Amino acid sequence: MTGGITIELAEGTYRLSAPLAFTSADSGTGGYTVFWKAALDAHPVITGAQKATGWTVQDSAKNIWRSSVGTGFDTRHLSVDGVMATGARAEVTRSDLTATTNGYTFTNSSLSYLNNLAQPGRTEIHGIGSFTDRYAPVTRRADQTVVAASNLMSRRTDPAITRRSRLRMATPAL
Repeated sequence: MTGGITIELAEGTYRLSAPLAFTSADSGTGGYTVFWKAALDAHPVITGAQKATGWTVQDSAKNIWRSSVGTGFDTRHLSVDGVMATGARAEVTRSDLTATTNGYTFTNSSLSYLNNLAQPGRTEIHGIGSFTDRYAPVTRRADQTVVAASNLMSRRTDPAITRRSRLRMATPAL
């Protein structure tokens, strides 16, 4: 290099199909630098997010919308107009569950639909305490039992979890 290089990004959204990775080959040499910045008055966005289009109402009574995004699209977050959207979930009260050594058995028969949710590996238990939130991925569901990873289960006797908590089952395919 015979001088520094400045790369200015114009206004717009730059969607990436893979992580943006810089190596030493992207750096300056000979004491010179490569400097990335937004162009004057521009606010470029570099993102790996995919845009979901073609939204249709699935259930108007529950305000549930649907978009077909094809295969290979795996996300935990959805933003609508730049605001994080509420994901699919079902709130379950503690009185509907009995803690076991590796999960929960639901004792309320109205929860039997949980046995048949799609993609068990995408479901998690969210324990909501008075000042803590704990998440545990569900490893399997069957026979009125939800088996979860140990990070929440090992704390199920914590008074903040057992007495004052709400539990939420979350999955992208309720």
